[in-house]
Amino acid sequence: MPLSWVYQAGMAARNWFFEKKLFAVSSVGIPVISVGNLTSGGSGKTPFVELLARTLQSWGLRPAILSRGYGRKSRGYQVVSNGRQRCAEAWTAGDEPAQMAEKLGGVIVVVNEDRVGGAKSTIRDFQPDVILLDDGFQHRSLARDLDIVLVTAGEVLRGSRILPAGNRREPWSSLGRADLIAVTKWDSVEYYEQAAQKLKRQVSKPMIGVRNDVLGVRPAGSAELGSPKNLERKAVLAVSGIANPDSFEKTLSDLHCTVVAHRVFPDHYWYSSEDLKRLSEGFRGSGAELLVTTEKDEARMRGVEGFDEFARRTSCAVVEVGASVTVGKELLHRALRSTMEKEGNT
Repeated sequence: MPLSWVYQAGMAARNWFFEKKLFAVSSVGIPVISVGNLTSGGSGKTPFVELLARTLQSWGLRPAILSRGYGRKSRGYQVVSNGRQRCAEAWTAGDEPAQMAEKLGGVIVVVNEDRVGGAKSTIRDFQPDVILLDDGFQHRSLARDLDIVLVTAGEVLRGSRILPAGNRREPWSSLGRADLIAVTKWDSVEYYEQAAQKLKRQVSKPMIGVRNDVLGVRPAGSAELGSPKNLERKAVLAVSGIANPDSFEKTLSDLHCTVVAHRVFPDHYWYSSEDLKRLSEGFRGSGAELLVTTEKDEARMRGVEGFDEFARRTSCAVVEVGASVTVGKELLHRALRSTMEKEGNT
């Protein structure tokens, strides 16, 4: 807790400098839509960014996603997708950008820890209509036209602490900077309403409800998406290296399969050939019919020597998840259209 107090004081000072315009904020000449959160992960941000990109595409716009590329083994500006094909593996791009580049045909994906420099390079190279700033809430040096912040219903109702005592980056009062709050990770409208009502007592901002649902299940290394029912009544070995492994286990439970064991790795863990070998050996002794993992984990496994053999030996399956706005969809669309229109776009 003492370290949390120090961290919070440092964050408050940083925000004060931005509010007083003592730290520079740069505009780049096209609309910037930031998607971020208050926590260090596990809010469902990546599926939501994918949803926004597809929505903007469907309106005839050319979006580009700009991410830091957290955990990547490279630095600087890197093109992950040029809109026609993926141009970088996960180890140089980061697992989330690599996942988005694989799934989002026609969408430019770039990474750069320097968000202003990354935005300018993206505009120079690709002339997009709009930039989606992935994990951008704390990266205030790049001006944004729409600030969307994701919070999970659980963290609102149960509470959470500031880093390092908890996983929250900023106090709840920071939501005052947001233009729109998206409440995620809820199973029922009642649960969403409880979280929304509690939030409304702390901050007066428009809110929407976002659900992440399973789109399907596919073999690792393949794009052929099958029905989620393919996992029903199957005994599976779960493998995940994500911020909230419990949520993955719950997803598998909701798909009515039996999790015989769950191998949990650190968030953004980079798998080695030896890891895959041990997982394969553990699978053979587990009694499981399938090894099941997440999209982000598969992105980090691809390119590792022996991945194809590992996927075949373990009958490795990947659960694909997509976001949907089930409360306030029109509110979100109005915010997106207003952002594009005020910047002179159609």
